[in-house]
Amino acid sequence: MIQPTGCYEQLFRHASEALLGNIVQLVSGPHVAAGRGHFAGLWTRDFCFAARGLLDLGREDVVANHLSTLLRHQRAWDGLVPRLMDSVSPGYMRVVLHRASRYVPRFSRRLEMVEPLIAEYRSENGTEAVDSNILLLSTALAYVDRTGNTAWWERHEPALVHAYRYYDRLTRDELIVQPAFSDWQDSVSRAGKAFYVNLLYSLVTERLVGRAAFAVDAHRAARLRSKLEQTFFDSETGLYRSLEAGRHFSLEGVLLALDGAWVTGADAVALYRALTQHPLWSRHGMPGTCTVPDYPRRWISAQTALVGLRHYHDRLRWSWLIALAAKVATKLGDVAEARRILGQLEAWVIRDGALCEVYSSEPPHQPWRSRWFASERHFSWGAGVTLEALTTLSRLTARGPLQN
Repeated sequence: MIQPTGCYEQLFRHASEALLGNIVQLVSGPHVAAGRGHFAGLWTRDFCFAARGLLDLGREDVVANHLSTLLRHQRAWDGLVPRLMDSVSPGYMRVVLHRASRYVPRFSRRLEMVEPLIAEYRSENGTEAVDSNILLLSTALAYVDRTGNTAWWERHEPALVHAYRYYDRLTRDELIVQPAFSDWQDSVSRAGKAFYVNLLYSLVTERLVGRAAFAVDAHRAARLRSKLEQTFFDSETGLYRSLEAGRHFSLEGVLLALDGAWVTGADAVALYRALTQHPLWSRHGMPGTCTVPDYPRRWISAQTALVGLRHYHDRLRWSWLIALAAKVATKLGDVAEARRILGQLEAWVIRDGALCEVYSSEPPHQPWRSRWFASERHFSWGAGVTLEALTTLSRLTARGPLQN
């Protein structure tokens, strides 16, 4: 297990307690829920982004078991894994029951998670989560890298190949073409070619070169990388556009490109410099804003707008993006900036008594709340990435001073 680094004991404590406290022990073994409120289900996207934090805490058992459960629920005909597993179905009913339990306490009994789990493959918008399979593959690779448990991989390899082949029918001219409301920014009608999903696909594809079962060769991986550069790089800003068309820039894609060493050397330095000079980083003096500029109102799903989350995936600040920004700053040698970001996040966590999902875009950046929605507290996704950031800072600074 990692230990708190320097002056971030409170941040470490809240993040680790959030993640460990969200572990759900079922008959089939341990899993991790996305939160303890309306997101207390087993959300695949949240688990995958929290998994490296679980590994840092020594809970390899949770990661392995959760991955195995997802693969057991894999859809036979195309290899899609569930976006959500829960004993409350459909997924939005947990949100409704959680809200109702405040007024009718007996509803809380229906929120307890038990097996058998019900797998959900489509959202309230009727779309599949296009990033679920590639996130699962990335997490499986990270698990085997960390543990050396190649026997787990070999046992599940046919299912993992099936998960990778899910994208064959979505690929056009090397790149994945996604339906609306299908990636992590699922409140927004982001249809077509998106940098985030294709970046993850490129990173995983390059890792699968040489694994015979996947039949991926180096030439295909190189073509995919080249196509991403041609399609998304914006020479005016020095950043990658979020979508093939338009002028939207999203923080997660640029950060993941840097964190995953998809961009290296002088190119990485230039990309980081361009990012820190962009409103994605500098707006209100703190990175975490998801997308700039705001999405058109007509792109926002009706359900999201109804609960007061018009700016869920543009203006609001996400804890996982704040933490990932700190991790990337550390890896790029900007330790002073990483410490500034982590210090601010720690101040919010101490103020609120929890690490929350999303914060207001305006100072003092309170956890977001509307009449029908409150930011999830003890948020696994944010907690996992925060532990990654703290681990990275601890490991890299222990090697000696870095250039700021």
